[in-house]
Amino acid sequence: QAHVNLKCTLLAKVIQQKDVRLLLGDLMNLTGMNVGLEVHGTICNIVHLLCQIDRDFAVSNVIDHPIVSNCLRIIQTSDNTKSTVISALFLLIDLLLTNEPFPVHSYGQISNCVFLKSIFELVENNDDDEEFALTLIKFLLSLNLRFDTPRENPIMLTLVAVNEQISCRELMERLILLFNRGVDPIECRTMNSVIKFFKDLFGDQATTSDALLFDSDRRLIVEIISRELADRSFTDETTTEYLSLLELILRSRSITVDNCTRTEDLQTSFRAHLYAENCLKENRLLINDILRQHNWLTTNDMPFYL
Repeated sequence: QAHVNLKCTLLAKVIQQKDVRLLLGDLMNLTGMNVGLEVHGTICNIVHLLCQIDRDFAVSNVIDHPIVSNCLRIIQTSDNTKSTVISALFLLIDLLLTNEPFPVHSYGQISNCVFLKSIFELVENNDDDEEFALTLIKFLLSLNLRFDTPRENPIMLTLVAVNEQISCRELMERLILLFNRGVDPIECRTMNSVIKFFKDLFGDQATTSDALLFDSDRRLIVEIISRELADRSFTDETTTEYLSLLELILRSRSITVDNCTRTEDLQTSFRAHLYAENCLKENRLLINDILRQHNWLTTNDMPFYL
């Protein structure tokens, strides 16, 4: 590992040289030329590797380069091989996770409903190619981290707009599977990207979730949350994300006393958190808020409003 780190450090110093960056710019320009599909994929792989080695290279030389628009074109070109599309997606994921602003033109392209629709179509028609499907979902999750408000989130807006044309069932099932496994393919340090996606689904007064999720999906999500609350420590900050998602789901009134299959389990977890001295303050507030709005989840022995 030490040898690998040393080589990466040396390579980072090499690509920081001005003349080398000019040559790399010329290399990236080839993605806009008719040099063959495999060459496009190879170039994307090279730039993807360099972005991972040197974040500054991604921010200062790639994010505002035409290679971004070229990657979007590669993804939407039907005769491209899946491996080439995957290479383009990985590079875009790198750039999205820098959290640096895109140029207005590129940002407009990447958040355009036509482009997003093409991504949803690729997910639904992945021919059981696990790597291809997961890479597409990683792209959507990394892009979704860019948007704070569900009502202004082009991913959510496009999902609703194309719902009658594309079922997006494959996408929902794969996201629920990741959620059930507790896997965040983005491994974002600040928040769980899968939970963030579901919070956005339920965050616009349930309009998006109503269009995309079955009642059984909602019950399953609540069951998963119930399990996570029971398994996690009182000081685990991820618990806050699960409670926040649960509050949004319950607020949508899609889960009630009549169809909730985990009422007793939730009550047990709530009671344990409220009695625990080391329960996070934010979690205590969220639980109390849930209990105030949904009194069917309360019990007489809960230390309410603590």
